[in-house]
Amino acid sequence: MKNALHDSLKRLIEEGGKQNFLIINLGEYYIQVAGEYYSSHLLLEAVSNHYLPSTKQLNLSLQKKIIDLGWTEPQKEGNYSCKMSINSTKEYDFCIAFIEKTAKEIYDVDTITNSMIELNLE
Repeated sequence: MKNALHDSLKRLIEEGGKQNFLIINLGEYYIQVAGEYYSSHLLLEAVSNHYLPSTKQLNLSLQKKIIDLGWTEPQKEGNYSCKMSINSTKEYDFCIAFIEKTAKEIYDVDTITNSMIELNLE
């Protein structure tokens, strides 16, 4: 089933220019996706404790879980990151499911709605 995230990712790689990105606002948390016009390579970032207030920081269990999901641990002052290619419908669907699973299991957001997505096409 297509949803707001599906449509935004499709636009991210089929419109704009070389510095396209989208931000998925999850309350205190966020996931970013950067891509460019007709490139199948995406860079994903999920907010880390470095950018979160102490009351919203991920506990040790969630920090381990986000790595187990497939995110790369942040460097000193960075976010969790992941590089993905979407050369097929299967990879595209995996990317969407990966973002949705992260939102749900790490940031406790069940559904990503259109109002949560900020798409920037350069």
